[in-house]
Amino acid sequence: YIRDRELVLLKDSYLLGLEINKRLYEESGDTEARMGLADSYDRLGSVCQKQKDFDEAEACYRQSLRLSEQWGEEAGSEDARQRLAASHTRLGDALQAGGKLAESKEQYLRGWEIRKQLCEEAGTYQAQQYLRLALDRLGVLAHRYDGRGKKCENEGDLAQAEQFYLQNMELNRLVNRELWCEENWQDSAAEQGLLHDRGFIRMRSEVSH
Repeated sequence: YIRDRELVLLKDSYLLGLEINKRLYEESGDTEARMGLADSYDRLGSVCQKQKDFDEAEACYRQSLRLSEQWGEEAGSEDARQRLAASHTRLGDALQAGGKLAESKEQYLRGWEIRKQLCEEAGTYQAQQYLRLALDRLGVLAHRYDGRGKKCENEGDLAQAEQFYLQNMELNRLVNRELWCEENWQDSAAEQGLLHDRGFIRMRSEVSH
């Protein structure tokens, strides 16, 4: 009950912030105000998702995505495009939580495509890590559900999950080889958990966000 009450109070606070940022954006229309409004929708969507109001969470994240798309189209910078990829990811998380698995995968793939392109263009450590997170989500989604969207308790589309995990592992090898960080590479490889010669995959207990 206490947690529910805290979420209600937090939602009220975020709704107030949303109205303020809407007015600021209407008055100025500049990038800072636009992204402040997008942040407000993200915060509100997060609370709605915790309240298991997945339809409202989806609506908030779609508003944030729309604003991020505008910034991405206008700026075209790495920051703007990473922000757009993150918006697709947050929407994908909400859709997955609400059981809309096909739509969730579509959003994850859009985020992955943006981050893959950024990784190829920039090749920075940050871009590589963001790409790994995108691959991770796609792998976990395939791992948890079969091709028809039925939850399978880690016995979903293992072949597809393995492809995403292997790409993640290979990228991690390249990153850590460049950093001469063998210990981190070994730890992360163990964390990803590709198992034995039959190719089954052990999903991590928690997925990084």
